[in-house]
Amino acid sequence: MGRACPTLRPNCLVLAGHARPDFQRTDWAAAAPFSPLTYQDWNINWQAVYTYREPVAVSKGVTVHMRIIYDNSAQNPRNPDRPPKRVHAGDRAEDEMGHVWLQVLPRENAQRARTVR
Repeated sequence: MGRACPTLRPNCLVLAGHARPDFQRTDWAAAAPFSPLTYQDWNINWQAVYTYREPVAVSKGVTVHMRIIYDNSAQNPRNPDRPPKRVHAGDRAEDEMGHVWLQVLPRENAQRARTVR
């Protein structure tokens, strides 16, 4: 049964500089991952649900990795700390975190009806 990812929602805080969800098939070991959306210079205001023009196919064997590169340097204009300070992972406002939420649905309407029941 084929699946499709019509939407995703990235979520990073202020120190994220680059964010990219990678879709990788386990049997494509030598192939580069497919990245349907890349954020070169992340902005916290971009935390939203993004809908693809065409849903991304997600077949059996696909894994999704969210690659996030953080910039805790003084050169990062979005870094609130001058000078930069040690940052920890967590859910508090002074912490840093990052993840991506995916909506994954059956590709065919008949499959969707069976899945909902």
